Amino acid sequence: MTTSDAVAICVATYQRPDQLRALLDALEGQIDAGPYRVYLVDNDPDGTAEFVAASTSLDLEYIREPTPGIVAARNAALERCFEPLVAFIDDDEYPAPTWLATLRKCMADMEADVVWGPVVSVFPPETPDWVHAGNFFSRARYTTGTRFDQAATNNVLARRSSIDALSLPRFDERFSASGGSDSQLFHRIHNAGGKIVWCDEAIVYEDVPLSRMTLAWLRQRARRTGNVRGRLLVEDGKRARAWVEGLARVAVGGIRLVSDRVRRVRANSSSLNTWMRGWGILDAARGHVVIEYRRPQEDQS
Repeated sequence: MTTSDAVAICVATYQRPDQLRALLDALEGQIDAGPYRVYLVDNDPDGTAEFVAASTSLDLEYIREPTPGIVAARNAALERCFEPLVAFIDDDEYPAPTWLATLRKCMADMEADVVWGPVVSVFPPETPDWVHAGNFFSRARYTTGTRFDQAATNNVLARRSSIDALSLPRFDERFSASGGSDSQLFHRIHNAGGKIVWCDEAIVYEDVPLSRMTLAWLRQRARRTGNVRGRLLVEDGKRARAWVEGLARVAVGGIRLVSDRVRRVRANSSSLNTWMRGWGILDAARGHVVIEYRRPQEDQS
């Protein structure tokens, strides 16, 4: 599909058949979306997503990419699609019915190269009270049109020309086990003069599994996201800024955590994330990479 406004919706998946089915069902229900085709990259060498792909009525191309890691899967999708617009969404998410139409309209209205939007967490009934009380898993929301220097593939639409203008590889293998290859790619688009904006009305939902509802998981995720932020600063030649920003976050976050403890306030995402992201930025300033995704004997997508 190569019409002037066609969208390639790229999905990388690894052993999540039930969640993938929910995503594909939601993509079937897009309203006023215009022409689009789904490129589903199965990162499982055993091809466990193939039977899910075969059950949908979507215009879909199934691609098996045995090389482990999200970077290999994302690059495989880009190698197979040729549409002028490229959207990414994760395999454990599902979009609102107007998701793609809203991203398209925002891109046109804002004359943007990249448009990205919110991911809203959906919690099971068994969610512990401290998760809600601490506002964990609630992502920031911004006014539509807010400018950014990066974006993420969990909810994004980009002009293919802005991606093709980058040097190879598009998604960088150095970020496969750590995560953040999407942040790095869109940051490169920004550095090349691309316009990246937020679209708060283009909503995607994510079911939060109980297995993630631990302070250990939350600390590791915050440290990893901080580490990606720091690595981008270092790549831009701003190592000194990474040191300053990391130290500032550790100090502010540490003070907040101590204050919360003294006041007997429950753990909250603001204090914990500020503190741990600071440590992640400092890791990057020291040249250390925080690893989050790893399968047994290989990297995980």
